[in-house]
Amino acid sequence: MITSDVVGLLILMSAPFITLIVGVWLYKYPPKKVNYHIGYRTPRSKKSPEAWREGNRYSSKMLIDMSLILLGISLLLWFLWDHTEENIIRMTLIETVLLLVSMGMLILLTELHLKKMFGNKTE
Repeated sequence: MITSDVVGLLILMSAPFITLIVGVWLYKYPPKKVNYHIGYRTPRSKKSPEAWREGNRYSSKMLIDMSLILLGISLLLWFLWDHTEENIIRMTLIETVLLLVSMGMLILLTELHLKKMFGNKTE
């Protein structure tokens, strides 16, 4: 029988775990060509095939790293706090905010990396 503790842990770990799977998948199988459907798609990454490859390589590695950090934070919160419904909601809110902040950081750091590597050239 699945207890509420297990359900709470599964809920807490689901977003970082899914993000980790996506990061590993994008790292192992990056999109080959510039497209509008999958991959790291920003104007800077779509300026050239080289920028596209580097943007997807760098952002997928960052996604993996940030997912592992979020998984660690989630586990830390889980073991430090009681598993009341109120605390599980708090942990989920904290994790959601951290996930949003990490996605913003991923974009910012990848854009800075691409700017450093390719400048502002347009092909």
